[in-house]
Amino acid sequence: MLALPNFSFIIDISFPLSSENRKIVSSCASPLIQRNCPVPTMPVYCGHMREIILKRVADHHLPLIETWLQAAHVRPWFSDPEAWLAELAQRGDVFDFITHFVAYHHYVPFGFCQYYPIERTDEAVFIHCPREGSYSIDYLIGESAYLSRGFGSAMLSRLVDHVFAHREAERIVVSVDDGNGASQRLLIRTGFMFHEAWGVFALTREAVSESRARCSTTAPRCGR
Repeated sequence: MLALPNFSFIIDISFPLSSENRKIVSSCASPLIQRNCPVPTMPVYCGHMREIILKRVADHHLPLIETWLQAAHVRPWFSDPEAWLAELAQRGDVFDFITHFVAYHHYVPFGFCQYYPIERTDEAVFIHCPREGSYSIDYLIGESAYLSRGFGSAMLSRLVDHVFAHREAERIVVSVDDGNGASQRLLIRTGFMFHEAWGVFALTREAVSESRARCSTTAPRCGR
């Protein structure tokens, strides 16, 4: 028997998906469809936080991620798909310090994200950032049907939760290409601010705690 979460069960497969994604969705959803489970269209709203689950990347996700990396809306910002795939293939070895996820909206995988401590890397973009307690993230929405619908913000909010579950994590720092305005706006919507001295977008544990404290006292449902 399937253990369902405590929200209304919806399978969103009534909009275009990549062929690899449709295989995954079909295999997961077919028993429910056979029981005449309704399959509504995807609602256009931004309150997706409760409906997003991050699952650790497994080998069966790799063909899907490869398809996403080749997508027209992703390729300009992930210009070396082979390098990303090689990293994922070695996630249990050389790159075991990086935590990789596939984001799901119910049974539908729609995006990829990851986090890592910057002190384990030598990336020049973080040269001015504090090393200890700093993590960075990467993210993409692979399915174009999920763009501009609030799913990016929900996925990043989940990812932030995972990072700050580490007691030593004090801040998240992100370097974004100057031309990637959509990614910059997404970070700002998620609470990040550009840190002039560090030259990156940053979100601190303290800022998240303060924001949630205000959220709990001023709004019963504050998008979480």
